[in-house]
Amino acid sequence: RMGACSIAPGGLFLPSADRGIVVCEDGMDEVSFPEMKGRRVVKFALRAEVTAHAAGSVAVAARKGKVVLIYRGGTWALRAEIRPAAEVRSLAISPDGATLAVHGEDGSLVLHDIDSGKVLSTRPGGGSGSGGIAFSPDGQRVFLHDAGFTAHEVDARTGKDLGVYRTGSWLTAVRYVSGGAV
Repeated sequence: RMGACSIAPGGLFLPSADRGIVVCEDGMDEVSFPEMKGRRVVKFALRAEVTAHAAGSVAVAARKGKVVLIYRGGTWALRAEIRPAAEVRSLAISPDGATLAVHGEDGSLVLHDIDSGKVLSTRPGGGSGSGGIAFSPDGQRVFLHDAGFTAHEVDARTGKDLGVYRTGSWLTAVRYVSGGAV
């Protein structure tokens, strides 16, 4: 199966030392190491964005970013299905695996309970979202990048801006490092 998979951009996740998730253009394969045996676990069309968590959750924006599907890794049972108001630009799962952040093309940020899909907090968009989203190590903040070379640090509980920063260029990926710096 591995030879038939056209790996999507950003489509390799290693949630543990003995297995990986390969995101193909038409679905996801779970791969065991060191055997490199793969099996199709989820089939979908027109993948837009994917994120995975070591605790076993995998979220996929499918159908041109109009639907977010949250799977339980290992069993690949569908945990929740979310239909965001705006097309999805990026996704992130909190460090504790309990919250999914959805960054929309309109710059919105919506935080969902990962088990139910219920909305926990919302930050309205003020422009277009360009990608780049990450939770802080403690899960209390989310950093995201909007169009117009502007980045926002947002309170994960309330959706309120904690800081706004001019970046001078596009950010396609962001990460918090040890100590909480972006």
